[in-house]
Amino acid sequence: MDYIDAVFQAAHEREGYAKGSATRILNFLRELELDIDTKLRARIARLSERDKNNFVQGRSRGQYSTERLTQLLTEIQALSVRWAKITEDNIKLSAKELAAAEVALQAEVMAIQGVLGPTVSVQQVVSAAYAQPLMARPLKEYFKDQETAVKRTITNALRRSFVSGETVDEAVKSIIGTNALKGRDGDLRKHRQGVEMLVRTSFNHLSNVATQEMFRNLGVRKWRYLSVLDNRTSTICAGLSGTEWSVSNRRAPYPPRHQNCRSLAIWGDEPLEGTQASNMAKPGQVPANLTYEELLKRQPVAWQREQFTALQWKLWRSGEVSLRGLSDTKGTRGLTDGELRLRYARTIRQLGESRQAA
Repeated sequence: MDYIDAVFQAAHEREGYAKGSATRILNFLRELELDIDTKLRARIARLSERDKNNFVQGRSRGQYSTERLTQLLTEIQALSVRWAKITEDNIKLSAKELAAAEVALQAEVMAIQGVLGPTVSVQQVVSAAYAQPLMARPLKEYFKDQETAVKRTITNALRRSFVSGETVDEAVKSIIGTNALKGRDGDLRKHRQGVEMLVRTSFNHLSNVATQEMFRNLGVRKWRYLSVLDNRTSTICAGLSGTEWSVSNRRAPYPPRHQNCRSLAIWGDEPLEGTQASNMAKPGQVPANLTYEELLKRQPVAWQREQFTALQWKLWRSGEVSLRGLSDTKGTRGLTDGELRLRYARTIRQLGESRQAA
């Protein structure tokens, strides 16, 4: 097994581990929702019509507050805090297991490359992952966001129920859903999806930090951005694919660059060797150092066009704009067609692009 094979096999195994971890967390969260079902019903049933009206209008504190409203607000806050804590505690627990696997992988990778040097501890990797921003933000902020978002969702769901005159049963089910559909018909479902994305993205973040810490100890001077070569790859990662960066460059675009990002940081001062798999229109093994853009140019025109909007296609196909030019300069998001028109107005005019292209 060569370096690239080992890295991608580990990435595949990590996706499976992330899926299992997310499922476990979601099961805990469902238990939490069912646990507060009775409490919410009791609190809502006690509310007077005046209480409900004040709650809808945001007048549930101060002179408008009653013991009944205070107890309801307390339950909502408690659920939101516990939701975020369950997510954070379980991700931290999984992070230690994942860090141990990543450290072992990097030791194997070094052995493949014939490199000997100091290793890093599991705790060093976990601490670095929490200290290093995930998409320009501390990881702990994502859990705080969850708490705030869950609280807002429950509050807004109850407001809609009170305005619509729903029963207590209907009000609670609108929040946590039904057992028959395992909560997928409740307003909290969107936050469960957010948990899955956070697990996958934070695990990729931890993996790349582990790689960074290991090879920084070896005095490696540069690294490469390696994107997965398939049609699920984002415009951001497609544009960064194959780019090289200095280890000392703190503005370098470390993956992950977005939610559910699968890209990897490949560390080393030597050219990439070996192959990697592609499942594009013309699938197969391709050289490890082949960029996404180079591979895309080898694909059938009809298949290429499916990956772009009409305007993106015109700009890229003309050769005037690279894949990287379709994202912002920080490599954090793809540009909208409106932004592309502003940035490449001269090129678009030369191509005869009309205002209606989209």
